[in-house]
Amino acid sequence: MWNISNFLSLARLLLAVPMGFVLWYDDKALTLLVFAIAIATDLLDGYLARRLNQISDFGKIIDPLADKVFVSVVAVLLALQERIPLWFLLAIVARDAIILAGGVYAQKKTGIVLPSNYVGKFAVIAMCLAGTLGFIGEMVWRNYAIALAIALMTASLVIYGKRWINVVSGTPEPPKTVS
Repeated sequence: MWNISNFLSLARLLLAVPMGFVLWYDDKALTLLVFAIAIATDLLDGYLARRLNQISDFGKIIDPLADKVFVSVVAVLLALQERIPLWFLLAIVARDAIILAGGVYAQKKTGIVLPSNYVGKFAVIAMCLAGTLGFIGEMVWRNYAIALAIALMTASLVIYGKRWINVVSGTPEPPKTVS
């Protein structure tokens, strides 16, 4: 259960607290530093889990949970500061709630922990980009990043939904092909 990948995910989860403080008090340098550390842990945890063959059910839970908590803390504070629109915050929270509820249901029904997908990882990156641009006051590019994030969030939710239907219904996923 405890390995470097899971430790990095847990570290990202815990980084939500200092991120909330530095963001609330508008410390731009520290906010960007904590944000950069969080992104680094997100990129490294999955890479190391695969590279070191340390993929675990706990990791499949803690990694997306850390993403959701960290992004939610940032999004709530940015919405309160009017640096991102409220509807974007609501879209983030709604998507995450759907994925969380679906994952809990699938795990209770089948015992299978559904992993995150790569499109979802890119969605988190786009959300973070939108938040960063909103934080530094670059609203035109922030709006483009929000549009990209919404597109990726929708695509990842569709992919997750298809996987969820297959797992819950007992239908095997088609084999993956390498091209």
